[in-house]
Amino acid sequence: MTDKTKVAVHGSYFADNYGDTLLVKIMCDMAASIVGRENVYLAVGGHEGEQKAIGYPVVPKSARRSVTHLIYGGGGYLGERTNGLVDNLTWSIRNYGRHLAWRKDFAYAKKAVIGAGFGPISNVLLRGKIRDLLLNSQVVLLRDRESLDYVDAYGIRHPSIGMCVDIALSLPVKDIAKQGIAVHADNLSQSELEVIFGCLAARFGQDAAIEVIFDNPSSCTEEAIAKYKAAATNVAPERLSFRFYDRFDTLVERIADYSLVVTSKLHVGITCIAQGGRVISIPTHQKTARLYRQLGISQFCIQRQDLSPSAFGTAIDAMEEFKPDRSVIESGIRKVSDAVSAFLRE
Repeated sequence: MTDKTKVAVHGSYFADNYGDTLLVKIMCDMAASIVGRENVYLAVGGHEGEQKAIGYPVVPKSARRSVTHLIYGGGGYLGERTNGLVDNLTWSIRNYGRHLAWRKDFAYAKKAVIGAGFGPISNVLLRGKIRDLLLNSQVVLLRDRESLDYVDAYGIRHPSIGMCVDIALSLPVKDIAKQGIAVHADNLSQSELEVIFGCLAARFGQDAAIEVIFDNPSSCTEEAIAKYKAAATNVAPERLSFRFYDRFDTLVERIADYSLVVTSKLHVGITCIAQGGRVISIPTHQKTARLYRQLGISQFCIQRQDLSPSAFGTAIDAMEEFKPDRSVIESGIRKVSDAVSAFLRE
């Protein structure tokens, strides 16, 4: 490492979304702890408010060729959202522009992919571009077994590829008294929410405090709020509250306080797990099930088609058995830390 080291970090910071913001911030801070904050930048421009929250400047286009190290950090941007043909085509075009089209401008930078999920990618052209990214990277460390399986299935042969965990699991365990329940599932239907609220009221009582949380500004709509209220008929109205999204760091702090989080997404749940809380997930994306398998807590990940009062009630009753494999977390985060340190010292 020399005084000329300049690091650009990339992720999915284009929509002011909690999980993506958190992942980029963590990777930037990791890099800054090694090379100094003044030498760390975001690779390209994205959502202005999200960039401000992350707290690192975007490297000017004119200075991209002076960057010595480019890190693609955590996130699911190297894998599809759904199986829909039209959605995947739209996603492929958008993500090529966001994550790959500019990569040639960093021609003189060493490259690493650390903590990202990978696959599936049905678009052959986009798959080829991501294949090139992986093969041109000195370090490739993906976040779960399924990602490595997709690498193998697509015939990508990298000389030194490994597996870690989602880097948001590096958040420290908060050894504090936890109380209250949070529901974070605005992309579920009203009938699905009715199952959740009904089971929570049956288990904890109608007077149990339940806080609905949002992980980005765009999801907080009058329609979503009305849906939650309509579904929560078994909960005392004065005990149902709403916490709107402002900044990722304030949400991290709030999640640490909950005794139970029910979520349909990934990183609100990961934050709770990392900080010592308990989570029941009804995922709308395959990446969540990957995480729960990795940590040995699959019984608390209920697929949407299997959601019922019986299945959800069983998960609640088994909460004393919610024990994520901390050895997997510690080992995976140590791999990330070591990989970032070794890469930036080259």
